Amino acid sequence: MDTTQIYKLRQLLERFYAADTAPDEEKSLRELLSDPDLPEEFLPDRNMMEAMSMLLPSENLEERISMRIDSFAQDEPVKSKESVKFRWPILLRWSAAVAAAVVFAVISIIRISTPIPAQAEMSPEEVYEQTAMAFMIFAEALDKGRAAIEIADSTTINASVKAMDAIFPIQQP
Repeated sequence: MDTTQIYKLRQLLERFYAADTAPDEEKSLRELLSDPDLPEEFLPDRNMMEAMSMLLPSENLEERISMRIDSFAQDEPVKSKESVKFRWPILLRWSAAVAAAVVFAVISIIRISTPIPAQAEMSPEEVYEQTAMAFMIFAEALDKGRAAIEIADSTTINASVKAMDAIFPIQQP
């Protein structure tokens, strides 16, 4: 390797480490570092570039992704409602939680606003029965919300699996 190539290599490395190189300059840098007569002082740079080149996407990755997106577009036309479709699980979770809170609030208000019978005191057994009834109503409301959340979770998991299945083949060379 002659001195002009070494000088050019030093300049390219300096610009590369400053993140100021263009793709064609990086290509010539890789070519210079792959020279068998490379001085020993540049071997760490060569090793680093070789390691980084393993992380680079394949040559036709962009084309494969574009073709995959086009195939999805041809299979199912994009509708404005479909973009909202993926928000249904979140909406179901929140609506179930709000419904449970509203049911609990309504029941609480009804319980509070009903006049207390003429008896000012309740026996411990009556208090226990009333508390058990309130907890039972509350448990039923929570159970309804839990069922809606489970449906939303399974929908989310199914959508995630389908998305990963659609994306994973793209990553394979």
